[in-house]
Amino acid sequence: MGGDGTNCSSPIFATIIGILNQYQINRGKSKLGFLNPVLYQMYCDESTILNDITIGNNWCTEDTCCPTNNNGGSNFGYNATAGYDTLTGLGTPNVSKMMEWLDKHL
Repeated sequence: MGGDGTNCSSPIFATIIGILNQYQINRGKSKLGFLNPVLYQMYCDESTILNDITIGNNWCTEDTCCPTNNNGGSNFGYNATAGYDTLTGLGTPNVSKMMEWLDKHL
């Protein structure tokens, strides 16, 4: 059975945060807590901490594909673009770079 979207990404990202929290604890530091400000600060300080996804879309899922419109896009779903986009957010995390950032900043 196919899977996509938050059903796939949320458990994986939660595991990454668990790894980062354990990293903090092992260093005698506090857990990360509310993560949004930390993630955006990481991205602002070192954008390669998150791998920017610039190609792709979510017009197709395991259930169906949405039609393309006259512009070659779709009226459903989103395109990946440079920087933040609705499809991939800030991108996929690079855990080792996140740990390096934590060493320097938290």
